[in-house]
Amino acid sequence: MAPREQGEISRAKLIAAMTDVAREKGYHATRIEDVCAAAGVTKGSFFHHFASREDLGLAAAEAWRQNTGTLFAEAEFNHPARPLDRLLGYIAFRRAMLTGPVALYACYAGTVVAETYATDLPVYPVASAAIADHITFIARHTAAALQDCGQPPTRAHALSTFIQCTIQGALILAKAEGDATPALACLDELERHLKHELTPKRRNHDPRQAVLFEEP
Repeated sequence: MAPREQGEISRAKLIAAMTDVAREKGYHATRIEDVCAAAGVTKGSFFHHFASREDLGLAAAEAWRQNTGTLFAEAEFNHPARPLDRLLGYIAFRRAMLTGPVALYACYAGTVVAETYATDLPVYPVASAAIADHITFIARHTAAALQDCGQPPTRAHALSTFIQCTIQGALILAKAEGDATPALACLDELERHLKHELTPKRRNHDPRQAVLFEEP
């Protein structure tokens, strides 16, 4: 293997390890030694690629933003014709992620934002942008679903923010409980809400009912 290729692999391992360790232990609690051990590389290799833990944390946030954007954009739930089916498919997609240890499905961007929001660390705006990107992505589906059931699509951003808040809160509850049970319950309630809110309301056109309101 060429040295350049080996270097790219080591860098990718460090980024992946930073993401995993920070989701398990917390961003500020993650040490360079923890990341190197998880990545299976030496500290010398670490400092060959990154100047500091903060530098790696930023690279991990940038990778998270790009990779999650691609993951959701290419998912099958984007394809159904009916907008509500796309949103319900999205909820099913998020539900399917809730397997294994909590750290494996925790949100790196959410973890970073929660710990760095009151700082001037460069990682904060990138992690925040990853969350904002996702709200904008979901808003395309919520706007179409609102319009499909006769509601103003101007509510799309607010509804998408509500969806994101529910999911981020669900992930925090999973951490609090140590398993996915409360997160799954949140997604179930979110699904029920979307079905109720976004199913087109049809009037009863039964002519027999109209007779009841005829003038004598």
